[in-house]
Amino acid sequence: MDIIRGRATITLGDRLRAQWTRRFKYTAAAFVIFIVGMTVFGFHVPLVGWLDVAVYAAALVVTTLLMVLIWLMLIVIAMAIVHARTSAAQRDISYAFDDAGFTLRDATGASFSCPWSIVIRIRETSRAFRIENKPMGSRYIPKRAFGADEIVALRALLKAKLGKAAKV
Repeated sequence: MDIIRGRATITLGDRLRAQWTRRFKYTAAAFVIFIVGMTVFGFHVPLVGWLDVAVYAAALVVTTLLMVLIWLMLIVIAMAIVHARTSAAQRDISYAFDDAGFTLRDATGASFSCPWSIVIRIRETSRAFRIENKPMGSRYIPKRAFGADEIVALRALLKAKLGKAAKV
């Protein structure tokens, strides 16, 4: 089979979308539960009437939303710093998919190769292919790196190599 090649420049939006994985969503949910729990057990105010309960509930909601907003802002700031510290050559990524696996290589020459045997699943979104690896980790491959013919060929290769684990 031929090698399917693509090339793209990674943007800050790519970095942020790559961060938003299933594991990240579970971490966010755990963080919300932790904040709600700390808020519920942190207030030792006697609740006398319905107005006290309403104020308490409002404080709980506002505190939780504020903490989640601050947490998300810190993640965006951290990703922006990482992106700014990455050179243009490091953001210029070429992709190669073949029967053995796939390789990512930046313009500086650094590369990452992955055989199909350690790929758990691949999910296609409207903007990218998300590749999850064993034991953990994932790769975000923007679809704009490929032409229409390459995307069709890539889908066929992924289905052939991964079967039902390829959600393309």
